[in-house]
Amino acid sequence: MRTTPMPPPPAAPTDDPLLAGKAAALKLAAALGDRGIVLPHLQGAFPVRGLPLVELGTCTAETALALAAAIRGEA
Repeated sequence: MRTTPMPPPPAAPTDDPLLAGKAAALKLAAALGDRGIVLPHLQGAFPVRGLPLVELGTCTAETALALAAAIRGEA
């Protein structure tokens, strides 16, 4: 798995749901990157009913298994 450096997330939360979704995606990408996991399509998405959203996208089966192991504390 390759790792891609991610820009740091914004320092302060925002009231803009689009920016909040993007910030959450960056924080998740950074946390996953700490475990050597890259979700190539991870990004902030357009809000629905004012709710910030994160699009996780698709990944390889190998990446999905690594993510499952990290969540279970096995990685």
